[in-house]
Amino acid sequence: MWLLSTIWKIVGHFLNFRELLQWAGYWETVVALIISILTAIASWLTLGSLPITISLFVVAFILVTFVIRIIIDWKWIWPVILIDNLREDDEVEFKQLIYGYIYPSRKPVQIFIKARDRRYYGQKNVTRNGARWAVNCQFGDQTSPSGSSYEIVVISGKQDVLDSPINKIPGDVARKIIRVRRR
Repeated sequence: MWLLSTIWKIVGHFLNFRELLQWAGYWETVVALIISILTAIASWLTLGSLPITISLFVVAFILVTFVIRIIIDWKWIWPVILIDNLREDDEVEFKQLIYGYIYPSRKPVQIFIKARDRRYYGQKNVTRNGARWAVNCQFGDQTSPSGSSYEIVVISGKQDVLDSPINKIPGDVARKIIRVRRR
């Protein structure tokens, strides 16, 4: 039982470290570095030649980085979008700061609020710091009744949606949606 508990703790620490790297935008680089180091160690143990080991390390790092970029850019992996400070059915103020992160960190992000009129209103001035994003959102107007329902829709796609308000979110984008209520 002790061994299982220890393994579970190690896995938990690894997942926390991975999340930190994703938040900072360095996960792809670290994965490429780990694979390259393992390739170099295997080369050193089998061949024992330092120039070949160094060459294989460099080639592996470049190749793995290139493959990861292709996988991400060709959308073989959809972006992971998280909203950190709100959960489903939370209460929000008229204007409230919403923040979260997106992985891969190079992906664009846009935030929309679906209002009571069933239209999506783009939120302006999204700030980015690596994978982190933040925006001050407006939920309705000052006369909106308490308990009014809104949706926060965070999207990432190939191009920005410039029009606001819009009637429908494009279908070819990654999205994260949560419903909230006005206080």
